[in-house]
Amino acid sequence: MKKHEDENIETKLIEIFELKNQLENQIKGLQTSSLPWDKYDFLIAFLAGFSGAAADYLIVGGADRKDFKASCSEASTPNFLKDYDLKNNPIDKQIPGASLGDHRLYSYGHDLTRISKAISLMRGNSSEIGIDSVHGILKGTLHPNWNTNISIQQAMIILFLHLYKDFFTSRSLPIPGSTLIAELNGNKMPSWLEDAYIEKEFNLRTITGHTISAVIPEIIIRSYIFIKYYNTNHDREIVNHKRNEILLLSHSIVSGSNLTKSYLAQNPYLINYSEIMRTLSLASNVIIQNTKFTNNLKSKNHLRIADNLLDIKMNDLLMLVAFDKSQILNNSIKKIG
Repeated sequence: MKKHEDENIETKLIEIFELKNQLENQIKGLQTSSLPWDKYDFLIAFLAGFSGAAADYLIVGGADRKDFKASCSEASTPNFLKDYDLKNNPIDKQIPGASLGDHRLYSYGHDLTRISKAISLMRGNSSEIGIDSVHGILKGTLHPNWNTNISIQQAMIILFLHLYKDFFTSRSLPIPGSTLIAELNGNKMPSWLEDAYIEKEFNLRTITGHTISAVIPEIIIRSYIFIKYYNTNHDREIVNHKRNEILLLSHSIVSGSNLTKSYLAQNPYLINYSEIMRTLSLASNVIIQNTKFTNNLKSKNHLRIADNLLDIKMNDLLMLVAFDKSQILNNSIKKIG
């Protein structure tokens, strides 16, 4: 009978030890906080944020739009491409009714989705210049000094050099697909698109600046985090959370700068909506992860209570074993006496 009780106690002790190991493993696996920040984390966050804001300012311009437009000019032609910088390009034919520079919105040759039409026009295989400023497709004749005897490769070099130079002007280039939208609208440029390009500066340069300003923090911070935690044993989840925290600070700087500029310029088309969406997405991810950390902390506390109860139960059983051994020892002493 005594032997059977001892075996029961031993079995219970083994079960408790196994449960304790399971609880301790669960406690260790629960992340309750992000990795701490150091001075280099803050330095990189601000560097990435202000770099993105600077890119937006340099490419898209600041709040003073008149000053920015005045500072814009065609990019210079590289020396090795001088022979391809030709005058009287048919894609630059003025559209009747459109102001100087605004012809790009209606021109097939300035729409990056209509490259084939531009090349056909430049090689004399088509007379279609673009969308008429009023309605319909505008056709015309080539300038007498324009040489149509060029290969497709030569035409592409001439075209992209021309577009490269136009990109850096105040009007820049229209959003790719503008003439396609006009065709879907019965070969008439929608008034909202005319207003966006002509009056609100919604062009390829603006979109490019917004894209670059959003990409810069991603490249800098992701590279920094990868290098910093490459050979560490930190859980990937908390490393990603810290990365998102640093990204959130950087993108908040870029978004704040962009919104301030857009407000001062009174131009909603200058707002970098994709950057704002990225900032909100990061904020949501950080909040969700912090909530998970809070829940993990509560779970860890409950598991620790259970672990303490197992400690008490185990100590009680060990005391029974010790008491039993002391009884046996006393009985043995009495027998000897």
